[in-house]
Amino acid sequence: MNSTVYEDATPSPAGLIRSIAEQGYTLQASLADLIDNSISAKADRVELLIDISQQPFTLFLSDNGDGLSEEELKLAMQLPSQSPDCARHVDDLGRFGLGLKTASFSQSRKFTVISRKKGTKRYAARTWDLSVLEKGEWKIAVNSEAEIKEWLSKYDGLSTQCFNQFEQYQANTIVVWQGLYKFEEFITPSGREKALKKELIEVTADHLSIVFHRFMEKENSPLKIRLNNCQIIPFNPFPASEKDLRPIVSKSRVFNADSIKIEGFVLPARAIAESRSGASVWTTKHLGLIDMEGVYVYRADRLISFGGWNALVKKSPRLQLARLRVDIGNQVDLHLHLNVAKSQVNIPSDLRKAFKSYIDVLQREAEREYYNKAPQRRFKNKKDEKSSLWSLEPSSKGLTFFVNKNFPLLESLYTELPQDKVTILNTILRLFITKLNVVRKSAEPEPFGISSGNVLLSEDELLKIVNELIQAEISVEVIKRDFMPELGYAIETLPQSVLEILE
Repeated sequence: MNSTVYEDATPSPAGLIRSIAEQGYTLQASLADLIDNSISAKADRVELLIDISQQPFTLFLSDNGDGLSEEELKLAMQLPSQSPDCARHVDDLGRFGLGLKTASFSQSRKFTVISRKKGTKRYAARTWDLSVLEKGEWKIAVNSEAEIKEWLSKYDGLSTQCFNQFEQYQANTIVVWQGLYKFEEFITPSGREKALKKELIEVTADHLSIVFHRFMEKENSPLKIRLNNCQIIPFNPFPASEKDLRPIVSKSRVFNADSIKIEGFVLPARAIAESRSGASVWTTKHLGLIDMEGVYVYRADRLISFGGWNALVKKSPRLQLARLRVDIGNQVDLHLHLNVAKSQVNIPSDLRKAFKSYIDVLQREAEREYYNKAPQRRFKNKKDEKSSLWSLEPSSKGLTFFVNKNFPLLESLYTELPQDKVTILNTILRLFITKLNVVRKSAEPEPFGISSGNVLLSEDELLKIVNELIQAEISVEVIKRDFMPELGYAIETLPQSVLEILE
């Protein structure tokens, strides 16, 4: 017979809510969590409006997604609305079924969700109120038609008085935060409005522009986010338009039906000067290079965390040009211990060694680039192209010197010299360039026929040079040991015809 005695352990509703609502949530993380729901609902327009004309402050976040029926809304407002172990669609940004509630309670003590199915007219609404939970009962308010109408009127009034409205926009879901207690209870009355404005303009706008940049950059139906009078401009920390953003060879690991991919990038040295004056292609207006160095973890295209090295290495000025992009699917987040706020991951112990090894390589390349801050010259037009014999271009080992064959004096030599002398000229230039880049630690053996901007010898030219060296009684061993490396070629990369002579 089982004689175990049980006691009631039902948690205090208000106490539990207060506890789980403080799990890593900032204002920007809370708003990003709500926008996740909008994206999962297939919204391509999100309005974020805050009425700071009177207190308590009121925040509206609306979207034009699929919306919810009353039954779906009832389920969505439960704690939790789904299990973290449930199978999810590959594009689903949720995990714990808590985001809407915990994000809202972390900023407000009372919030309402108003929603309708896309294409229908009737809205339904539910309200969570901490003052009700403090009475010790789990109860949620079912809003009346009159209450819904009043909220819609307030929302429409605020939306129309702000600039840059979306054309033909119809909100299907609206989240209303009735009061932002962190800005109302702990700041002097004269500074509350100023503090909230600063938080929105300098922190939240930057955060949303980075976190959702992939969704905002999509070619088909890109996401647009309006924050009061302004539309958020996406910020890509790995700008594909910058040709001297240098990637390190990527690595990946498969986990069941999903994978983790890591790829390091080294920013060009010019990014340091360009970022000192504020916003640039490399930094936002309010974040500098050192703020943005480190690991960027993407989950289903949503940036989960960025900046810092997850305790793998320490932040340092000489690493400010290093960024590591990590892409994970939403079936892998369990292994990375994604927190409730979806703002932080921890790299598991069995992966830390692999991450550290990869970051060591990235660190070396970033430090080389940091200390290689010589003036960089890129040809922007035909006039510039003829102004210098030398220029620099990125390679996997840093900025590399190369010869500009369009430089007038060199162009004249190529025109006037016979072909056998052109071969000798190419060889001398090749030797000089390779030696220069070796001194600068930016040279590496090249696969034959693949040019990185240096003078590259053709197969016929290599054959001719090797034969002339042999005729000059230079041994094959010396040619292989000294001459070919000085030309920048690894022996195994040479064409078969040259290898046969050297055997």
